[in-house]
Amino acid sequence: MRNDEKIDINLTTEETQDTLSEEELAQQNYETALRYINIAEHMNKFEDQGKYYHRAIQYLKKVRPYKDVRPLIRELKKKKFNTRAEGKIELYKEACHIRDKAKTPNDYYSAQTIFSRIYHYEQTHPLVEKWTEPSAGG
Repeated sequence: MRNDEKIDINLTTEETQDTLSEEELAQQNYETALRYINIAEHMNKFEDQGKYYHRAIQYLKKVRPYKDVRPLIRELKKKKFNTRAEGKIELYKEACHIRDKAKTPNDYYSAQTIFSRIYHYEQTHPLVEKWTEPSAGG
C-alpha cells in the first residue's frame, strides 16, 4: 500500500461511512482534501504536487452541497496549473543546460532522461518524439 492511499483509508473506512450522516461524511471529505493540500505544499516534484492538488479537488467536489468550496477549488486548479507549468519549465531549462554543456554520450543521455520526464508527465509533448526518434535519413 502506498503512503498516499493510507490517508484515504484512515479517514474513510467502510465502518465509518455507514455510521456517518451525509453532512459528517462531507466534513470528513473536506478534512481529507485539506490534508492533501498540505501534502502538496510540501512536495518537491511538480508531478507529485499536481497529483495531490488533483486529489484534494476531487474530495472538495464531494463536499459541495454542504459547504461553498468553489473558491478553494478554483484556487487549487490555478495552483495545479501553475505548478505543472513552472515544473516543466524548470525541467526544460535543466535539460537544455545539461545538453549544452554535454561532453560525453552519458551527458546527452542525462538530458534526454530529463526531457522524457516532461514527456511522460504530459503525454502530448512533441519534443521527445523528435529527440528519441530521429529520421533514418537525417
